[in-house]
Amino acid sequence: MNIIGKYLILSILSLLFVQNVQAQSYTIKGKVTNDKQEVLVGASVVFTELNLGTTTDADGNFVISKVPKGQYEISASYIGANTQTNVIDVNGELTINFQLEITAQNLQEVIVKDKTQKTTGITRLRAVEGVGIYASKKTEVVVLGDITAN
Repeated sequence: MNIIGKYLILSILSLLFVQNVQAQSYTIKGKVTNDKQEVLVGASVVFTELNLGTTTDADGNFVISKVPKGQYEISASYIGANTQTNVIDVNGELTINFQLEITAQNLQEVIVKDKTQKTTGITRLRAVEGVGIYASKKTEVVVLGDITAN
């Protein structure tokens, strides 16, 4: 066999090997819901060891392609919910559904009051008040009702 024949056989074998390696990647899909069976839009689903992941669509569905054969941890997380992690064996197309427990709580309303009206006993007159002009004069006024003294 001449050298060209050897290269031809080697090329064919390498192409078969590349096709075999490419054929061993799979697609993982599923859905992420909360504990009330409501879909979670924008939840993260990640294979941490593979650095592969995605987020859920408007229906709570996700699809991760090109996952190689093997055993991996897959995690689903969402803001305001507990993260769920599963160990799966990838040896074909899989459908995995996650149900995350919501931990966020509704808070009571907060009322913010403006304290600029409180004078602590001393304030200033306006520059012009009625017919009086107080600009460039001493304008401090003691407000007796605001003083915290006996």
